Amino acid sequence: MNSNVPPKLIERLEELVDASFSGRDELYAAAKTLDDHRRSNVCKQLADHLASHAIELQQLLSVNGKEPPQPLNMFSIAEVFFQLAMNRNGESEVLRFAERCERTVKERFEAVIDIAPKGDTSAILQRQRDDIEFGEQVLQSMQDPPKTQSPNE
Repeated sequence: MNSNVPPKLIERLEELVDASFSGRDELYAAAKTLDDHRRSNVCKQLADHLASHAIELQQLLSVNGKEPPQPLNMFSIAEVFFQLAMNRNGESEVLRFAERCERTVKERFEAVIDIAPKGDTSAILQRQRDDIEFGEQVLQSMQDPPKTQSPNE
């Protein structure tokens, strides 16, 4: 892990820790709101991934002599928000908002990747962004109603 991260990048990494933990809480709230067990489990797994990303970034900050930020608890707020979404348009609305959460975190990563010098830190950020992008795609695919085969197929 790179221990020579520029001060400006340190600030941005702290922001990514916050964004990752907030996204985690939002996805856990989405998981709790969903009735479909499979969809709920996917949201939980994506939340776990965001939490592991945040922890990895906290370690990077520690290696660079910076006290890593501790997560805020956004779960209660997100839970109310996702329940409103569920009441309004059901699970597809919850999944749309969960996807938007992933997209927001991904965009935050992309902005930091743009300023990160090439090296270990940049590789970590790109890997995490790719994981988040995959999660975004998974959530998007789950919004579509299941396809049924026509009798002629």
